[in-house]
Amino acid sequence: MLNAERAPVTSKRVQLMATCLCDAFYDDVAAATVEVLEHLGVEVLFPEGQTCCGQP
Repeated sequence: MLNAERAPVTSKRVQLMATCLCDAFYDDVAAATVEVLEHLGVEVLFPEGQTCCGQP
């Protein structure tokens, strides 16, 4: 069961996993995603050490 009481959100921050597939074929989608999130006041972070997930 989900807890109805949640800690207040003090900042908006996400980690975006930009896959190599996205880098190779859909870089405009990744860039637009970052643009929209930043427009909404969300800090977008890219995890260090991202590696290929093996997505075909």
